[in-house]
Amino acid sequence: MDKLYAWQRECLDSWFSRDCRGIVSAVTGSGKTRLAVTAAKLLREKLYSRVEELSVRVVVPKTFLLGHWRAALIKEGVANRGEIGLYCGDYKDDTGLPFMLYVLNSARYCLARNTLADIRAGRHVLLIVDDQTKPSRLRRGEKREGAGVFAQVGQA
Repeated sequence: MDKLYAWQRECLDSWFSRDCRGIVSAVTGSGKTRLAVTAAKLLREKLYSRVEELSVRVVVPKTFLLGHWRAALIKEGVANRGEIGLYCGDYKDDTGLPFMLYVLNSARYCLARNTLADIRAGRHVLLIVDDQTKPSRLRRGEKREGAGVFAQVGQA
């Protein structure tokens, strides 16, 4: 947590105090991904110490963000490559992996079913929704911030 800005540490403290539920809205490039990855890492460590499993589900709006999230999870030591699955278009890894990265259009057909299966199997579920700002909006000067939703689903 030492690499985080003060606002990120405050967000994590607040998130944990609210049973791991919350929404983060911050300007593009401010570190929402790092915050979410750190939240996943800390929650996984907390549950691991109690011998409980965590499934992390990340939903992104565009395919190119899958690589961004996979790299962030690996770089921060949260997961290794073999623990991370992708689900987009015709490419669908085993959804039983601890970390699944979904593109929104593909997730709408299976994410609820897969999350329910995780909960029924006794796993905690951390859902992260990356709502990236569309580049066309940035050029027009409209919305200049993105939002991430972190919610621990089930098994609280």
